[in-house]
Amino acid sequence: MVVLMSRNNKSTRYPALFQFLSNTTFSYNSTGVLMVLMVTPFIALPASQYGLLMVFSTLPPAVLNYMVAEKYNQEPRKVASIVMLANLASVIIIPIALAFVLA
Repeated sequence: MVVLMSRNNKSTRYPALFQFLSNTTFSYNSTGVLMVLMVTPFIALPASQYGLLMVFSTLPPAVLNYMVAEKYNQEPRKVASIVMLANLASVIIIPIALAFVLA
């Protein structure tokens, strides 16, 4: 996300699937979960720490992202909408993650 925003190059073309995934709120909330699922086979974690890692990976982006984007004039309106939509989506995603961890 930061790399894409720092380029600020409108002429760059991305594959349609990548563009769709990068523009959806689900992708912002699911990126952390995907990283946890890819990394945890390589590190030994107790069940309680795995559960905490999984829950923390579903947390939405912080408002600090908007403040940095505004300061450096890197599409602050887009970042604000991402933060807002990800926070709204977390109302659904976090209970799903909790159900997965507590099951």
